[in-house]
Amino acid sequence: MKKKLIVIGVVLLTLSLTVFGFINRDKQTTDTKVTASVETVADEEKEWITVKDEVVPPFISKVGPRFNSITKEDLLNAKSFEDFIGRAHIERIVSYKSLSVVVLENRDDTDYKLTTNGGSFSPEQLELLKTFDYSSDLRVDAYYAEKNAETGVVENSHWTPYLTVVPETQATYYNSKDAISNYLEHYSKEATYNLDRDQLKMGEVTFTVTKEGLVSNVAIESTSGFPNVDEKITELISNLPEKWQPAKNSLGEHVDQKFLIAFGARGC
Repeated sequence: MKKKLIVIGVVLLTLSLTVFGFINRDKQTTDTKVTASVETVADEEKEWITVKDEVVPPFISKVGPRFNSITKEDLLNAKSFEDFIGRAHIERIVSYKSLSVVVLENRDDTDYKLTTNGGSFSPEQLELLKTFDYSSDLRVDAYYAEKNAETGVVENSHWTPYLTVVPETQATYYNSKDAISNYLEHYSKEATYNLDRDQLKMGEVTFTVTKEGLVSNVAIESTSGFPNVDEKITELISNLPEKWQPAKNSLGEHVDQKFLIAFGARGC
C-alpha cells in the first residue's frame, strides 16, 4: 500500500512539473514577441535598471522640439528681451548693453546675426523674427547690468535662451506626452541590453510629423556609438503603430512639425 502511495505521489509530482514547464515555456514565448501595442506600453513607468552596480536612467531622455519652445505667434509679438524672461528677472535688470538675434542651424550658429544696443528689438530684428517658420531654431543673446539678488551689487551679466519655433498646438502621439518614449524604451530593450556604458554616447534622431499625422524624414543626427542601437531607434520611429495627431497653427490648420529624440548617455 505504501509503495502504491509513493508511486502515485511521484506521478503527481511529475505531472505538476510538466504542466509548469509548459506554462513557463508559453509565457517566455509570449514575452519575446514584439507586438506593437502602444496601449500596453503607454502607461508603463520608465524602468531604472542596475548595470555594474550603478543605477542607469531611462534610455530615452527627450522627445520634443530641439530647444525651449516658443510659438510662432508669441515670437511675432515679442518686442524686447523682457518678452522672454520672468517678472523677477526683469526687475533685477538695471540697464541693457546689447541684444542679438542669432539664426541657428541645428545647434550651430550661422553667419546671420543682428545686434542692437539696448533691450528692445530694432526694426531689422523684428523683420528677422517674422522669417522664422515652424521648427526653426534661434538664440537671443542679451548683455546687461543687473542687481545681485543677495548683495544688491550691480553686476554685468548675460542670458542666452535657445529657442525652437513650434505650432500653437503641437503634434501629439496617442494623447500622451510619454507614450512614444515609453514605447521606444520598451521595444529597444533587446538592442540596449548589456551595453558598455563607458562607450555609450548621447544619440539624437530627428523626424517630421506631417500635417497628415505621418512620420517622415527620420534621420540620425548624432550616433549613440552603437550602430545597432541607432538603427533600432530609427526603425521603431519609422514604424510606429499609430498615427500622430498633427500640429495646428493659430488658424487651426494642420502643419508639419519637426521633433528630436535624445537617447543613450545623458548630456551635461
